[in-house]
Amino acid sequence: MSKTIKSVKNIPSWFNLKKYEALRTLDVQGWSRQILIRTVVAELLESDAPEDKQEALDWINEIAISPVIAPADDSGHVENWLTRIKRNPCITYSVWPTEILTLYAYAQEFDSGDAYMRNLRAACKASLHGKATLEEDALVRQSFDHAMSDQEIDSEGMMNLTVDLSATDEQLIADYKRCLTASRKALGKVAPQQNFCAKDFCKWFENGILPYIDLTLWARAHNISITQNALGEAIFPNEDDADTTERIRRTTKPQATYLLREETCRALEYQATSEKIAEKMSASPPPKSNTGT
Repeated sequence: MSKTIKSVKNIPSWFNLKKYEALRTLDVQGWSRQILIRTVVAELLESDAPEDKQEALDWINEIAISPVIAPADDSGHVENWLTRIKRNPCITYSVWPTEILTLYAYAQEFDSGDAYMRNLRAACKASLHGKATLEEDALVRQSFDHAMSDQEIDSEGMMNLTVDLSATDEQLIADYKRCLTASRKALGKVAPQQNFCAKDFCKWFENGILPYIDLTLWARAHNISITQNALGEAIFPNEDDADTTERIRRTTKPQATYLLREETCRALEYQATSEKIAEKMSASPPPKSNTGT
């Protein structure tokens, strides 16, 4: 039977709100790092593999010592994207033309020997020769990404689109918005509508989101539950006149759940890396002129 912590006096001794003060100064890159680590820990705790459980405990122990995790060295990842962007100015971190390597990977998938792919190939051949049945035509006219999703092949939130550049910007943007909404719904993807800003980070800090996540992850790892009353007193110790239990229930817990979603974590990472790439590009010296003096 799992143990239940009902009093703030029994909150683990490693928990200290002063350790979280550094969160006040974090930007999107810093918050992305914090949320990513907690998301990984949550996923590891869901695993039945002993090595995953141990890795989760290692992270939890590190968080207990210093909950504000230092930035990771992602310079190689950023430099790789900078190289790609320099080769092709059409590329951004979240939108880019389909590359030959991607088409090759799709071809490998398409050439696999399972029955579904064999049916797809036969339907495509029939359609190209004008001999497709209505069922075959419907099969080959579906989105590739939707078809892969139906086969439980995860696209990690990415989707391929064909864009007619001869259309006006107004038309393209309007159509893109409609396509984006419909595609996310069809693929079961949900993402924040706007970029995160300092106001969001301030709200997360004030609502004790990270302390709440860390305490609940620690509790899960040790098969312990903590009442919302104990969590409220631990996270908001100076709010004697407020109903901290209700604040946990109505604000802190829902926001923590939202931040630990894969889509939110990925959106934070995309924004953080995009901003880092933009900073690198703006800091790069302009190309030397070839004109003589």
